This record gives sequence, C-alpha cells and structure tokens, in this order.
Amino acid sequence: MTTYKFAGMIMFFLLSCYSLISQGQPLRSFKSDKKYGFVNEAKSIVISPQFEDVGEFSEGLCPAQKSGKWGVINEKGQFVISPKYEDIGNFSDGLAYVVLANDKVGFIDKSGRLVIPADYDNAYDFSEGLAIVCIDGLDGFINTKGQCIINYRYRLALSFKNGLAPVFNGDYWQYIDKQGKVAFDGKFDEAWYFSDGLARVCQDEKWGYIDKTGRFVIGPDFTLADNFYEGMAAVCNRTKYGFIDKTGRYVINPKFDYAYGFSEGLAAVRVDGKWGYIDKRGDFVIKPQFDSWSGVGTFVGGIARVCKGEREFYIDRTGREVEFR
Repeated sequence: MTTYKFAGMIMFFLLSCYSLISQGQPLRSFKSDKKYGFVNEAKSIVISPQFEDVGEFSEGLCPAQKSGKWGVINEKGQFVISPKYEDIGNFSDGLAYVVLANDKVGFIDKSGRLVIPADYDNAYDFSEGLAIVCIDGLDGFINTKGQCIINYRYRLALSFKNGLAPVFNGDYWQYIDKQGKVAFDGKFDEAWYFSDGLARVCQDEKWGYIDKTGRFVIGPDFTLADNFYEGMAAVCNRTKYGFIDKTGRYVINPKFDYAYGFSEGLAAVRVDGKWGYIDKRGDFVIKPQFDSWSGVGTFVGGIARVCKGEREFYIDRTGREVEFR
C-alpha cells in the first residue's frame, strides 16, 4: 500500500519499516505474478491474487488497488467501497483516510461516506482516538469527529502510542500527551513511539531508550537502534548489530551486518550480503541464503516473504518454500 505521508520519515531508517509487525491479522497478503491476494492461517488462498497493491485487514476491511485506484474490500475480496481514490489508509476507530484526485485528504466511514471533509494536505490512520493531519506543512491532531484537538504547529509528528506522541518542532523532538502538553523535559535529535514500554531516542548522534517519564533506562550508547519486540531490540554498535534486553544487556552479541526485530520468535539478519533467520539464542534456524532487492519479511502467521535473485516467494519457519493453494 502506498504510504502517502510516510515518505517524509525515511530519516528513521528502513530498519524500522520492516519491523512494523502485524499482530493478530486473520488474513495476510501474498504476492504472485505481480498481483496481491490473501491467505488464511492454514496458508490456504481465500482471496486470489488480483490486486496491484493492498494494505492490511483491520476491522474486517482492507484497502486494495485496481487499475491504479484504491478502494476497500471485505474478507471475501469483494469491493465494498469502489476503487476511485489515489490512496486509502487502514480502518481504525471506524474511519480511514482517503486521498482525492486533487491530493486533498479526508476520512471516510465503513459505508464509504466522507465524514471528515478533505481539507488536509496529509493524514495518518487514527491511533488511540486521534489522527495526525497536516495543513500548510504543519502537523496537528484531530478526533474522530474531525475536531482539532492539538493545533497545527509541528513540522512532523508520530501517532499516539501508550498515551504519548513524539513531535518535532523544527529544532528538536519532544513527547506530548493527548492534551498537547509536553509530557517531560527531554529534548531529542530524533525520537520514536513507545514499544514494549520503552521508546528509542537519539541524542548527540547516539541512540538509547527512555521510559514514559523521559528517563534514560538504556544508553544512549548505540549507533542505531530499533524498537523492542518480544522483549529484545536490535542495536548497532558502530558496524555490527546485536540484540539487547530491557536492561541494556547484550543477549546476542553484535556480529551481524544488519538485523530486524523479532517476530514469532525469529529475526532476520544479514551476514556477508545474505539474509537468514535466527532464534533468540542467536543461532541460525534458517541459514543466510536470501537476497534483499525487495527486502526480507518478518514472520507473520508462520510465513515470511523472501527473495533469491529476482524471484520472490514465501517460506515457513523451517525455511521451506510455501505453496499456497
């Protein structure tokens, strides 16, 4: 799915993009012959590959693209909102953002009715009852009624997680609460949302982790750092990646060229230009053999997307290729 506003956040490095792990999805997408379909937990095809791109199922609905336009499908693959938009977000709190032909953004309900007018330049999905919207290059937050709750004053903002949102005022990052008040005094070069109770932040080109009071509980000691997933986080110490626990102790020493976060007990890591998967002891469960021209996937529902050369396919937790039927 096209991420309409996310292009402005590439500075948070691709490490995070592949660690955005879907939780509890009843259906997951797969790609075959350049088209997307969906399989269930039994790895059976329930929606045949027919879409140019897709989002994720949420609240029983999923954005899908056909003939260059986006609509919304149900779990049978039927369009319940016809493809006519430039982009559509995932449904949250009963609403999804839509991008119109004039590049303006509003929000529709599940019937496809535009319930929040398309007055915005950009928008994010709703999270914890609030959505980021942008007007004239500044971000603010609205509620599900379209009322502005936090004024448009930030150069960049991330969604609320655990009651706090990181925001950038043009000089530094801080965290705000849902009333728009600064949550604590910390000022950071970069910041991310809270995951597993901790948030990764950067000060003086070093990354560490803070708690919800703004206190550093780990670091900042690392060249790069990912969010915590399943109690562990991938971090880089100069040139190599390893994994730490929530005390900051290395549980897997830095020895990988690159690493993504854990999902379903496995993490993708790169060694000598090839990707494989390790368990939480740091042992290879699937030896390095995959290329990354289109990235490697985290495990969701027991399968992960990989590629060799220009061939893209899916594997199970043993490394065997999965055939969807």
